[in-house]
Amino acid sequence: MYKKKMWLASVGLMIAVAFLSLGQGCSNGGTNSSEGGSEPSSEASTSADGGTSDSTVVADSTKPTGKTVERRWVYRMIAGISMGGGMSSIIGLRNHKKFDIIGTMGAPNDLTYLFHYIRRSMLGGFCDYKKIEEMAKQGKLNTKEAFCPKSAPPARYKFEFTSHYNNWHYDDAGGNWNRASIVRVLQDLVLGIGNSMYYNKNSHYWPHEKIPNNRRSVGNRCNTPIKISGVKHYLYNPEGKYDLITFCDGNGRERSGVYYPEKAKDHNQPVEFLLAVDFNGNGKRDYGEPVISMSRERFDDVGTDKCPNAREDGKGGCVPKGQKGADGKDPNGDDYEPLTNPRGTEGNTVYDDGEPYLDDGIDGVAGTKDYGEGDKKFTRTPGLLSLMAHDPWTLIRKMKKEEIDRLNIYIDGGIRDLFNFHISALHLLGAIRGHYPKQLSRAPKYDRFISLMPKGSKEFDFIEVDWSNKGQHMFIQYGDPNATAAQIEQGDGDHVNGGRALDRVLAFFSFVTNSIPDPDLKPVTVNLKKKEATAVHYIYQSKALGFKNIYSVVLPPGFYANPKLRYPVVYFGHGYGMDAPGMASLLAIVSTQMAQGYVAKMILVSLNGRCEGWSRKKGGPNSFTTVKKGDCLNGSFYVNVRGLTGNDRNFEDSIFEVIKEVETKFGDRIRKPETRTYKIPIP
Repeated sequence: MYKKKMWLASVGLMIAVAFLSLGQGCSNGGTNSSEGGSEPSSEASTSADGGTSDSTVVADSTKPTGKTVERRWVYRMIAGISMGGGMSSIIGLRNHKKFDIIGTMGAPNDLTYLFHYIRRSMLGGFCDYKKIEEMAKQGKLNTKEAFCPKSAPPARYKFEFTSHYNNWHYDDAGGNWNRASIVRVLQDLVLGIGNSMYYNKNSHYWPHEKIPNNRRSVGNRCNTPIKISGVKHYLYNPEGKYDLITFCDGNGRERSGVYYPEKAKDHNQPVEFLLAVDFNGNGKRDYGEPVISMSRERFDDVGTDKCPNAREDGKGGCVPKGQKGADGKDPNGDDYEPLTNPRGTEGNTVYDDGEPYLDDGIDGVAGTKDYGEGDKKFTRTPGLLSLMAHDPWTLIRKMKKEEIDRLNIYIDGGIRDLFNFHISALHLLGAIRGHYPKQLSRAPKYDRFISLMPKGSKEFDFIEVDWSNKGQHMFIQYGDPNATAAQIEQGDGDHVNGGRALDRVLAFFSFVTNSIPDPDLKPVTVNLKKKEATAVHYIYQSKALGFKNIYSVVLPPGFYANPKLRYPVVYFGHGYGMDAPGMASLLAIVSTQMAQGYVAKMILVSLNGRCEGWSRKKGGPNSFTTVKKGDCLNGSFYVNVRGLTGNDRNFEDSIFEVIKEVETKFGDRIRKPETRTYKIPIP
């Protein structure tokens, strides 16, 4: 046991250093550094929405009572961290028959929530129309007096970070996530799935058709804005008398999310996918000038009963206007709460059939004949529809219960994640729970990794976890709410950093080990001469991408000792700014646990999500030359990238190319699909 602890400590340090060394681009790893020293409670814990969690952590003395069912296994798993975690949930759920287990860690698992957060919070805080006009008349638009941060919405969920446009939430998680960095990662996301904020018949990316598709080739864009006249917006340009403009943002190299009105030279990052309203006509976005979005028609988020709580009669209906409804906070019981009422439609931030809406088009102004106006149906932009088609939360809600039954879904997220991916995780768990309204133990929520341990444990050790009653699907929300300032500085509960990064990786692989039939846990010796437990990199000509792509494979210990053995395969995606070889080097560390018999032996495949073509250099098998391909900067989000003008690079399709490559190369060593009995792991 002493040697195992020493190994875990040394590998934990290696992973933490590797995550941190990735610098600005990294989006991986990072559990909190203060998991030890507390005893897991067997009482209901506080959930991330501020209420009481109904996912009680049951002591290991409780014997599993889950029934045994027949289940089809294909022995493919898909997983990843951050951008790669988003890949696993998006690709895994869009192609759920092709995988058994989905592992999504610190990822955007609810794109509709992310869209709502950006639109309402990150683009919020602007004063009302009349005050902005008054500030323009007084020449004060570029002063803090012209901004009204109190108008930005407050946090709705526990541990949720909020922002307003001139002060985005900042974190040092893995690098300097300042304003320019956030703009770049959002632009790559928009390049992938399309611009959900606007309608442009000529481009999936640019916010208006007057912006040419070759706009990136123009020099000094910050001083040569494009002015767009005559576009109305119900809040900030109802008469259409002000121009919309392209604009730049940023705060230099400052490690903060603050926008400084007086530091014009630092506003050098073009914000390609958004537009601002130019109240004073100077061609710049001044501090108080609003950034707008026109993504859908306006609607009342009152639920399918068409009734706000104040008028609900408690019977599913609505009293006439002017009359008071039944007593209580939510008389009809239709308020959306991710854990306790995930099927609720009031307040879920998305339009549900039957909710009242204004058929005024996406500009919200009647009589302009803009996109969607007067078509007698609720209108969303094509970009927003594309977002929903890739959204794990939406995909889960549309799936059938028997389809969810055939999967295991593992989710994690930290309470100090700068992107609020822990809230996205909460919603995804809720969507899963919506399929089990009377059996919520199928999808429990655990607060910190220590909660998985036997009662009385002082620290997390994945080897000691009894997974037999922990749930078929789960969300582990890591981070200590009572962490000290020093622990938070070290990365407690954040997106990347932390002294316990290894917990996340090994917890997932332990979950897989205890989910698949007949896991191979026999201790073996690693054959390093034949490159077992070593990252080996393969380059192939990708038809989907139009260039040479790379993937990396880590073969399990003992692979060559017994050629009759067959293995499951895990396809793993890296974070934003990483690449397949870098992620594979971290995955190779897990093979040591396979050799010792603590993790099932599996073939590990690292998928590449960077917009780069790969070729080998003469320096050796691990020396490569990369060439930028496509429109994205540091990450494709593994989707079929829409790009600036249309189809760009089909990364989702490339994943299945890699699967075909792997199954051709190692076909006789991969476990074949079969139907097996499966005992549902619930207390």
